[in-house]
Amino acid sequence: MPQGLVASEVPSSGLFWGLGLLIEVTMEAYYLLNGWYGQSKHPVKIVGEPPQKYHCQLLEEGPLGGRNRWGKAGEIVLIPKSAVRKPNKANAGDARSSASPAR
Repeated sequence: MPQGLVASEVPSSGLFWGLGLLIEVTMEAYYLLNGWYGQSKHPVKIVGEPPQKYHCQLLEEGPLGGRNRWGKAGEIVLIPKSAVRKPNKANAGDARSSASPAR
């Protein structure tokens, strides 16, 4: 990180200008893929954000959308924004912790 840039000023993803430099910020996420066996989750790292899709780096080998399409770990692919889910840091704990107290 460039000197003088505070970590709290860094956005969660995308490109931004800081200290006259174009800096790319990555974010861990996963994409959902529907199949005959149901939905499956596959981890990715978001490395870019065009208007319609995300540029994602695959963290493990796995299937992609389309017929017989397979991605290798480390490969950068385009994935629709509707298929990518970002983990919510605020609700990362137990699901019951956000529920209302018992009466």
